[in-house]
Amino acid sequence: MRPDDILKNINEEYPKLELNHTKLVDFFRPLKPDRLLHRDKYIDEAIRFIEPIDKRDNFKEVLKHFNKSVAIVLPDVKAMKFFDDFKLYNEIKLRARNVYPDDEELKVTKDESQMLQGLIDAHLRSEGIESLLHKPISIIDKDKFKEEIMNASPATKELKMRNNLIHVIKVGLDKNPDFYKPLAERLEALLKEREDDRITQINLLKAFADIQDVIVNEHREGAAKGFVTERQIAVYNTMKTIYGEEDAEAATNSLFDSIDGELGIVGWEGKGLVLHEMEKKIISILKDKVDRPAAKVKAKELIEVLKRNKDA
Repeated sequence: MRPDDILKNINEEYPKLELNHTKLVDFFRPLKPDRLLHRDKYIDEAIRFIEPIDKRDNFKEVLKHFNKSVAIVLPDVKAMKFFDDFKLYNEIKLRARNVYPDDEELKVTKDESQMLQGLIDAHLRSEGIESLLHKPISIIDKDKFKEEIMNASPATKELKMRNNLIHVIKVGLDKNPDFYKPLAERLEALLKEREDDRITQINLLKAFADIQDVIVNEHREGAAKGFVTERQIAVYNTMKTIYGEEDAEAATNSLFDSIDGELGIVGWEGKGLVLHEMEKKIISILKDKVDRPAAKVKAKELIEVLKRNKDA
């Protein structure tokens, strides 16, 4: 492309850049903090402002067009007047990932240019927040998550903890149902109390932290018993509901010892005869603690747990 063509593209895109910038600023017009004077408060409030999915989708769309215009106009000096807002609104998007972990679109996509990615990366690193460039911080990583919410307002802390607990529990219910089902019920009850104004924000945050501790400690407890994979921990949690804390470890080891051969068969998940043999072996272990019909039901459930944790 000739220099004249590049200049033409920049000149044609600049009015679009101005328009897209205006749309972005207007989108957040309801916010009270001044984005220039009180940047951190502005970000904090903006993250809560886009909680409704329709607002979040609108924000992502407006920001995408703004970023596209910036990518075309840069490195022309004309674009520099928008650079602070470019950094601000992309940081809001990245920070929102830790608040809305189910929203896969809250990340710098492959469609966004390498130049944009580089600009965002450089700014975030200069601010000492390199972790935002990687995958969202999990609530299971207690220290990093604590650091992430440290300077947030109470309302944003509540939003981050609530959404992250919902996300972790939703994912965990599929792979580790006997551990996560009681937590799901507990969280649901807390959210209902909050909705009915029967619990203060301080007590709610404390209750959220208690659930977080239970989730974090699950992995530590399993590791202390020698169960290090997600599969082993999930089975151990189920065995605790049957055998109790005292005997669950031995029962878990017996179960894995008995089906070790079947688990070593390639594609065992789809082989009827192998699954039938596994079910028989698990029933033979469980029937010492529960009657045969109950053992059969639980054996089927355990096989599903094993399947869902097959990559663990």
